[in-house]
Amino acid sequence: MDEIISKSSGKSQSLPLDTIKIDYFSFQWYLFWRLIRIAVTFLGFLGMIAHFSQRVNVGIALVCMVNHSAIEQNKLNSTTTTLITHTDDSCPQTNNTNHIEGPLIWTKTMQGIILGAYFWGYIITQIPAGYLACRFGPRFLFGGAMIVSSVVTAFMPIIASVHWILFCILRLLVGLAHGAILPCTAVIMAHWAPVQERGKLMGFMNAGNFFYFVQLLND
Repeated sequence: MDEIISKSSGKSQSLPLDTIKIDYFSFQWYLFWRLIRIAVTFLGFLGMIAHFSQRVNVGIALVCMVNHSAIEQNKLNSTTTTLITHTDDSCPQTNNTNHIEGPLIWTKTMQGIILGAYFWGYIITQIPAGYLACRFGPRFLFGGAMIVSSVVTAFMPIIASVHWILFCILRLLVGLAHGAILPCTAVIMAHWAPVQERGKLMGFMNAGNFFYFVQLLND
């Protein structure tokens, strides 16, 4: 059959089949991008970018936040003199390299506690978050965790100048909030992604963790 019958305006007319050209490939891609699971995956991708940026921002910024010269000077001032002295020709304070020194005098031990506080909180909420995501749904838990971590991160520059223990508590809160992210992504993919597409969509969503580094290195 080389023609079809179409009805328009109440009249029938015959149209040759060779005049009807449909780009099925473009049509399929159009339907693909209109799928809800694609939108959910892309939103999860953006959420993972925000999650990982808040996770590593203190580790990167801490280099410029701490006054390393003052820490070394405090070490030199705290050393006790003995009857046996050792002469060293090199002086650590005559280094001419230009370093960005911050206003905070935090020792290496303090810095280690601050960086480790995030992961202590991160460990605590993993299993409870998985249960809550399955019980009440992952949407509000994922969104609430990101809102809490974003608000806490916004106050970090102010709290850093107050006391390092308060700053450490804020990092602990961020870790507690971020502990709910990965369990929520697993539940989201289990609800929205078909089995044959689950690996691809899950991989794309988790790629947001490392897209932050791609953007950071380009800058």
